[in-house]
Amino acid sequence: MPTRISAHALAALFTLVAVLVPGPAPAGSGSPGEENSQWWAVEQAATSKPLTRAAPTASTTVRIPESGQHQKLWYVTRVGARIDFEAGGVDRGNGRLVAYANGKAVALITLRAQKDGVRIFYDGVLTGPKVTVTEASHAVVQYTNYVVDDSARSGPNTVKFALEDRGRLVKQVTIHQDSALGRTTIPPEQLSIHSPATVTAAPGERFKVPYSVRSRREREDRPLTVRAQKTDGRLELVSSEHRYNATGHGVKGHFVASAKEPGQYELLLAASGGYNEPTSTVLLTVKASGWRYPSGIQILAALLLVAFAFLILPTTRRARSFRRRARRRH
Repeated sequence: MPTRISAHALAALFTLVAVLVPGPAPAGSGSPGEENSQWWAVEQAATSKPLTRAAPTASTTVRIPESGQHQKLWYVTRVGARIDFEAGGVDRGNGRLVAYANGKAVALITLRAQKDGVRIFYDGVLTGPKVTVTEASHAVVQYTNYVVDDSARSGPNTVKFALEDRGRLVKQVTIHQDSALGRTTIPPEQLSIHSPATVTAAPGERFKVPYSVRSRREREDRPLTVRAQKTDGRLELVSSEHRYNATGHGVKGHFVASAKEPGQYELLLAASGGYNEPTSTVLLTVKASGWRYPSGIQILAALLLVAFAFLILPTTRRARSFRRRARRRH
């Protein structure tokens, strides 16, 4: 006689299967902060031990699983940290926070005490150049970047964090739990920005600095911002930021700049669309031209001379003709 299974038993069985058998992974959006997405296949690399001058290093092992997909992979690193500073002024010196994967540097954050506070600088494919100056007693940094060489690999990886303090600047560094080492199937350069290498103009003349931003469209489309940063206060910009609702396959535009004084100026263009932040540098040359437009008085004088020439020319011709006829008669 067949055994009958109640509805309650079937419900319990289906619940157990749903818990034990993983469903399909959600599609990744390409956001650097999402774990288990298309962007991150991640292993945590944090340590519970703060870094100090007495104990400046801490290491951990990160295991990145093998991938069964026949796709090119790029490795990525993420370092989140709270940096507490020693009290004092510009004489505290400088330092660095470095992350290593298998003995090779994959993250570098530089610190320097100066008159207006502590300058924090780092640069990466995903973050772009970041500069912060703070007078606070601590700072929080979030560094995310691609690993551009063979530092990381599938399998076990040794990750080490090191504090290098050249002075008495840093009290301690606490590595956040979201620090990680992982991989992605999305190439680094999703965005690229292009602009002319040089632009020339006369003093006081407004000139255009064109740019074009291109997208590979392998990530979720997002709003785009293009910024222009001048390195000299004598250079004047009509606008330093252009915003677009979406990146699409790319955008084109231009900034308008001018300078009253001759010289060479640099203009840094940067594009930010939620992924990498490419930059381009344009050299602006402002110089006085060897030829200048004539003034109004000069133009009027030239016109009068031309008119006078037209008036004189027929009279001169008549006089010559009269003299020739007179000679023939004699």
